[in-house]
Amino acid sequence: MTVLAMTVSGFYNPATVLLCMTMTVSMVAGIILLGCCIKGDMFWCYGILAATVMGTWPLVYFNYLGMIKEKGGWFGSVFAQNLLGYVFVTLAAVYIVYDVDSITSRDGISVDDYILGALFLFTDIINLFMCIL
Repeated sequence: MTVLAMTVSGFYNPATVLLCMTMTVSMVAGIILLGCCIKGDMFWCYGILAATVMGTWPLVYFNYLGMIKEKGGWFGSVFAQNLLGYVFVTLAAVYIVYDVDSITSRDGISVDDYILGALFLFTDIINLFMCIL
């Protein structure tokens, strides 16, 4: 999975890969920080909100620096491409919220299955990066 992400990233502009990496890191850090602080049923709502907010900050920062250059997208419209990407990123964030909730809760993954939980979280993070890219 890591080799796939590395190979696909080689075909993109380095500034784009840097933007996608910072968005992925900030979204995952926000979800994990929220997962460690908030327990209960409202974690789902706050987790999705944290993912969208924390993922937006690098986009605003890189846009302010002028590193984002808009070109025609796959669907002929940059807005349609960004909207479709936003839907897939939100879906990937739901998987990360589920895995963080199962790792941090007492009813989720047992202590003996921590390697399995780490692998689930790793594949979700790579999936999020590929959706953003």
